[in-house]
Amino acid sequence: QGVQRAEELRQVEQAGLAEAADDVAEETRRDAETRRLLAEATAPDASVETAVGYGRQVAARLVRVGGPWTRAAATDALGGSTADVQAFLATGLSLAAEQDDRARVAHLATTADRPAERAAAEAALAGGHAEVREFLTTRQYPGRAENDRITSPSGPNPASSVPSGRKRAMRVSESAVPTTTIFPADWAA
Repeated sequence: QGVQRAEELRQVEQAGLAEAADDVAEETRRDAETRRLLAEATAPDASVETAVGYGRQVAARLVRVGGPWTRAAATDALGGSTADVQAFLATGLSLAAEQDDRARVAHLATTADRPAERAAAEAALAGGHAEVREFLTTRQYPGRAENDRITSPSGPNPASSVPSGRKRAMRVSESAVPTTTIFPADWAA
């Protein structure tokens, strides 16, 4: 039962991380190792064998973490010829990343709560890839600073506006602290 609960919590955490990552530019989703492999594959002095070998490794990594366009391009490169991998490295990956970024901004343009944010997303889509990436990075729109401002109804101390019954419920009592330590060997039990 404990193992099942731990797995459920892990899945919730992974879903949250994936959702958070959905609103960032495709290039920022790449981990350090993928960036290193990509740099090796696209180095000006890389041999064809080196470029293709590292290019396939990049594709294998991006199939798991890339957006839909990037995953499709990576899948094609993995199953393709040497020329396909070279095309993936030369233009395919950057074109796919741009399409993923545009898809993310288009999603934000249709789902944002604030009209100004929707308008800013639509304006970014009308521009080039640099504007799309900028919007994904900053999420700036007119009036954002005011919309993001947090104000307290009762003055400078936000805790003072919480009803006393809720304050008591939020306190951690000594009885709520676990007193049993579970070791990995106990998880299967």
